[in-house]
Amino acid sequence: MKRKKYGWVLVIACIFAMLVPNVFAQTEQPLMLKVTVIVASNQGSEFTMDNDNYRDELVKLFSYKSYKQVKDYLVELLPAENELLNIEGGYMLALNSEGEKDGKFLVRMVIQKDGRQFLNTEITVTGEVPVFMGGPSVQNGVLILAVEKR
Repeated sequence: MKRKKYGWVLVIACIFAMLVPNVFAQTEQPLMLKVTVIVASNQGSEFTMDNDNYRDELVKLFSYKSYKQVKDYLVELLPAENELLNIEGGYMLALNSEGEKDGKFLVRMVIQKDGRQFLNTEITVTGEVPVFMGGPSVQNGVLILAVEKR
């Protein structure tokens, strides 16, 4: 009889554990990111960006003559949720916060178009400097993404 009694107690304890949220779990805060979409090319020599501080890094990292900001997003990434952005030329950017360690945030970035994947990588965002990521070609040049913590 004792065995049956403890069996029911175990079943009730399991059900209770599933229904009641874990109050001891650490809740992650949303991660705020600024995503700037840039089209770079060797056509012309214009530099049209809202943030002129990008100029030196873009010239250092990429070898194009022209950089044009085409879109700018402010994104709130919630833990375990994807954020989809229509970046340019039919490409979609999926962002996913993969956690934080020592003030550094891991973000999964996937660029896709028509069900085909062009980039799948993980970046570390610190809040100190933007992360620049080269992407696929578009009609007017090449996509470059600048991602920074807000």
